[in-house]
Amino acid sequence: MTISAWILNTLIEPEVPRNDVGVLDGLTFLDNEEKYLFDKNLLENKGVLPGDVDKYFQLLLDFENKSKPEHLRIINEHLKHVLNDFCFSDVVIQLKGLRFVNDVDEDNREARFKGKFKHLSGRIFKDYKDFYYPNGHLVKRFKIYFDWPVVCEIDFHKSEKMVMGFYAFDKMNRMYVIREVFDRLSANDMAYIIVNYKKAENLRMNRVFIDPLAKGDEKELKNRFGNLESTFTLLKRALNPHGILLDSARKDKWGANARIREMLLPKEQIPGLFVFDDCRLHRTQFKQWSYTKTGEWSDEDDHFMEAMGRAAICGVKYTLVDDNKKYVFKPEKGIV
Repeated sequence: MTISAWILNTLIEPEVPRNDVGVLDGLTFLDNEEKYLFDKNLLENKGVLPGDVDKYFQLLLDFENKSKPEHLRIINEHLKHVLNDFCFSDVVIQLKGLRFVNDVDEDNREARFKGKFKHLSGRIFKDYKDFYYPNGHLVKRFKIYFDWPVVCEIDFHKSEKMVMGFYAFDKMNRMYVIREVFDRLSANDMAYIIVNYKKAENLRMNRVFIDPLAKGDEKELKNRFGNLESTFTLLKRALNPHGILLDSARKDKWGANARIREMLLPKEQIPGLFVFDDCRLHRTQFKQWSYTKTGEWSDEDDHFMEAMGRAAICGVKYTLVDDNKKYVFKPEKGIV
């Protein structure tokens, strides 16, 4: 199908109901054709010359079009061709073309209008809105309820700062980003942060997940310093007496990103993910993490996005707290 035929079929005919004598009845345009005609008549009734009215609307169009001139030029040329018999003014045709271009997502315009092969591009989590609920995903900090399960996800790096994200789940299993730590930390430092945070806030935090790389980080140092224990082993030993189980995080990046996208979308006008407004590194990476030119996920500044994604698929869900059955943690053999 040629682009002219495609535009005619998908853009014009569905909006052009005809009466018995073939007269067009009720086209709609960007910003509403009636509004355009009303404004035009209003200006003319005030004594503005018709030529000046056209210049006025052309200035508005030029201002709106300046960010997408190539796509509009392509569409307008074909619109003039398919609408040639309808006796529309140039302004009306441009309004319709502008509406059509605006209705196509910006990332899809090159492929849609120019036929270029489309790589994934732009932000990875485009549905994230850095505004306060109900207009976005931000909420003011509040006290986490005692029965909400909380998990800590650690994105482990040998030569970089450690990434620690804390995530809570409410009774509807909506996830909240509640704390972030980004610093150079030892296993004992991380254990101290986790245990003290749990005690200070009276959190229901029994699970911590860490990157599987933490299990083998001691191997390259054994030749120099003899027998050493991995970060995973040291951290697990420090957390066990406090009823906190350490486990390896899942490395399913596709599944994690898909789950985050799903949680960002509102269900019954409420999204499934919220961010405390003082978690600035999460907010920044939400807005900056993007695809590379080849359509791959960028490896830059993605650490908190990885930690959050792993929390979303870690399997922790809200369950009722049974006061008659206190949680008893049984340390694993060989750790304590």
